This record gives sequence, structure tokens and C-alpha cells, in this order.
Amino acid sequence: QFLAEVLFAVTSMLSFTRLAYILPAHESLGTLQISIGKMIDDMIRFMFILMIILTAFLCGLNNIYVPYQETERLGNFNETFQFLFWTMFGMEEHSVVDMPQFLVPEFVGRALYGIFTIVMVIVLLNMLIAMITNSFQKIEDDADVEWKFA
Repeated sequence: QFLAEVLFAVTSMLSFTRLAYILPAHESLGTLQISIGKMIDDMIRFMFILMIILTAFLCGLNNIYVPYQETERLGNFNETFQFLFWTMFGMEEHSVVDMPQFLVPEFVGRALYGIFTIVMVIVLLNMLIAMITNSFQKIEDDADVEWKFA
């Protein structure tokens, strides 16, 4: 029963995406659809770089907190991944990396967490915005040609 409801929800969502076949017939919607396609290509390339950097910080932070059972959010691979993932969206508390009893691991953990926040949130997300803006601008500059030959 539950599986049927989940599959129905997914297929109903996918059936609405079939409307995308009609969009190229309209001039402004067609160019918008082409822009979205190019942006998805950029995002796939960006996600590859993001996953490499995320995995590096995941392994580093996880290895710092594994020997210590001070925090329930770090030291477990899945929990550390979730912590770093939601950190990218600003939805995590920075106090999770605190371990007052162990000064050196806490300092290194905070340093790695700070570097992760700077690299991911400031550098990489702004790079993604720049890539997507550049793709959209290229399509918009040649909108008529892109639409007619799509």
C-alpha cells in the first residue's frame, strides 16, 4: 500500500514534466527551457567538484570525532554527512563541533568547520551562481537563434 502511494506520487510528478515537450513552440518559454537545460549541465559539473570537496571535509571531520563520543552529530559517517550538508544551507548550529574536554581536537575541528563554511558557502555557492548566470546570459544573448534551432 505504502509503495503504491509513493510510486503514484512520483509518476504524477513525472507526468507533469511531459508538458516540457510543448514549451519549445513558444518563443520566450522555449528559450527559458533551453536555459534551464544549460543550467542543469552546469550544476552537474559543479556537483562533481562539490562532492569531492564535501567528501574531503567529511573524512577529515569524521576522523577527528570518531575517537571521542562527546557529540552525537559527529563521529558517525552518516551523521557527519548530514551535518555538513545542512551546514551548506545555514541550517546547523556551529556548537556541534565543540568538545571542551579535548582542546586540540576541538581546535582542529573548529578550524576545519570554519574552512568548510568559507569554501562551501562563500566560494563554491557563489561560483555556482556565476556559472548559472553566465549560462543564462549566453542563451539570452542568442535567444532568437537558440529558439529557432533548438
